[in-house]
Amino acid sequence: MMFLLLIGSTTFAVVPERVGWWKFDDPMNMLAATTGEALVLTGTQTSVNGPVEGNLATELGLGSHLIMTHGIAANGGGSLVNEYSLQLDILMPTASMWHAIYQTAADNANDAELFINVDNLIGAWRYGYSENAVAENTWYRMVVSVKNGEFFKIYMNGELWVDGAGQEIDSRDALEAALLLFADEDGEDNTMVCSEAGIWNVALTAEEALELGDATTSPTAGFPVKKGHWMFDDPLDMLKAEVGNPLTLTGTQESVAGPKDGNLATQIGLGSYLTMVHGMAANGGGTKVNEYSFQFDFSMPEGGIWHSFFQLTPDNSDDADLFINTSNAIGVWEAGYTTNTVFADIWYRMIVSVKNGEFFRIYVNGELWLDAAGRELDGRYGLLESLLIFGDNDGDDGLIKCSELAIWNVALTAEEAALLGDATTYTGIHQHEQNKSAQLGQNYPNPTSGITVFPYQLIENGVVTFEISDLTGRILQHESLGFRPVGSYNYQVDAAQLPAGIYSVSLMVNQSRIVKRMMVAH
Repeated sequence: MMFLLLIGSTTFAVVPERVGWWKFDDPMNMLAATTGEALVLTGTQTSVNGPVEGNLATELGLGSHLIMTHGIAANGGGSLVNEYSLQLDILMPTASMWHAIYQTAADNANDAELFINVDNLIGAWRYGYSENAVAENTWYRMVVSVKNGEFFKIYMNGELWVDGAGQEIDSRDALEAALLLFADEDGEDNTMVCSEAGIWNVALTAEEALELGDATTSPTAGFPVKKGHWMFDDPLDMLKAEVGNPLTLTGTQESVAGPKDGNLATQIGLGSYLTMVHGMAANGGGTKVNEYSFQFDFSMPEGGIWHSFFQLTPDNSDDADLFINTSNAIGVWEAGYTTNTVFADIWYRMIVSVKNGEFFRIYVNGELWLDAAGRELDGRYGLLESLLIFGDNDGDDGLIKCSELAIWNVALTAEEAALLGDATTYTGIHQHEQNKSAQLGQNYPNPTSGITVFPYQLIENGVVTFEISDLTGRILQHESLGFRPVGSYNYQVDAAQLPAGIYSVSLMVNQSRIVKRMMVAH
């Protein structure tokens, strides 16, 4: 499967969200999770410098390892986790000795499943070792993509180093509830340094591994991590969460088509609603959650009637706190209503960005539709532990469809809302035809204030052209690099002279056009 982001007819590659993520940047709590459960340490660890300035890492020596409880449900047709991906940003301090990468036996009773061997090659006897060697004191981003029964692949800095046959279902490469990082039972776990670890419940593609870049790349730099995310793509379990807690249904829902082929949605009718337990701590200076953002991908089958989006009273004893009114405008009497209106049977991505005491903003398809004053701390727009999605107590909750729902514990900015695009911008996993001519990776660093680099690969020989345009479509730079043979390349952009904002960078090869978004921040 390929994870893509679509805006209009333009395709952007986007990596799926990790189900577990650890960054080791807090020397007082190196086991803390950005997403998922905290790690557990066996032995000792030391906080050391990471691959870029201000980035820290953990150093684990002989006999020490980390235990990861990943939280992924059994998949791939067996009783264990048979499809997953693991990211480890690693540095090997001393070459020409064994280094364990991870072990699936939670009691550390076995050899590691993946090694760097004495020849500095990465792999294991089951699927062989890489031809390329790992260099001493050099940072790498390693992505292990596993689909038992099909393949076992290792990417280093976005390049495929090992392409092995998949082991049988529920075999040694399948995950139990926990796995061990840098553990081996017989001493082949020499000192390793790790600045970032992540895990997914899918096998990442070559394009997605390329997107992740190297250990100096932060693919989500400048963009907050969702605290809750729901996609509604499983008609047998429309309440499950991609991130966070499952939703709870009051009334009935129906699985219907979403905004794109292969994308599903839930249809919630009059008197029915979803309860969200968001799991966020109080913030913004009060006893409630006073700073947050919602994402609603929605379509209303009928205009000219009331539709409710959310209600912050968990027992459904009040009006909703955001509506579409009978004039098809979005808002509520306290904040006012939008000048723009929505239409029946059209899909929209709405971002509600709230910072009580400062502002209440609504973005639709990346554009600011409402900019209202913020309410008081812990007032009507402060979140309790749970809230109702599409709930209203007096019948102002007309039939509505939702293909994606998300929540953050920060107020998203205009730039971040623009990056999220519209309801055809996939932030979940969907399958699309792969580009046949080229692949364009995300630039790093991103955001940037100066020099930034876009890695790209040519799958076919061709004439390479790059364009940079602003969000209005105005072309700011057009550069032809001439004919290039198949291979891997980097394209360098100097963003120092560009105003802060969001830009599109296009790679054109043969009949293909691939576009990435670049954020410039000064």
